[in-house]
Amino acid sequence: GLVGANAIYVLSESGLLSVKLQDGSQNWAFSRSGNPFGPLLLLPDERVLIGFGGMVYVVSSTGSESASFTCPDCTSAILVGNVVALVNMQQSEPYNTVVSAYSSTDFQQLWQQAIPQSAGCSRSDTLSLAPADNTEIYI
Repeated sequence: GLVGANAIYVLSESGLLSVKLQDGSQNWAFSRSGNPFGPLLLLPDERVLIGFGGMVYVVSSTGSESASFTCPDCTSAILVGNVVALVNMQQSEPYNTVVSAYSSTDFQQLWQQAIPQSAGCSRSDTLSLAPADNTEIYI
């Protein structure tokens, strides 16, 4: 789970739960069709990224959907400045690994870059992202 200013966000079998830090009562629940999966990323304004069945949803601090986009095999996400970067490792042919970047304000895609398999990664490796600073990421 993730801890925000006033809530804990927990991924369950049925979806994403927001639970109040003060007393443990449920703020809201968010669910869509398909199995829930990461990336689970908390943004500074308490929006949360959560995946369901090949889609990533941006859930507002009140539990409503504010944006969504396709990312069928997302494995990790990171916030760098005002950019959310996600790794999508395809689980079927042609087994491409793609890093995509989205604006954290409106979630419009900024760019995407295929990572060649010759970059030293095997299919069993999990790529992760790390911030270099507020303008670059390491893959």
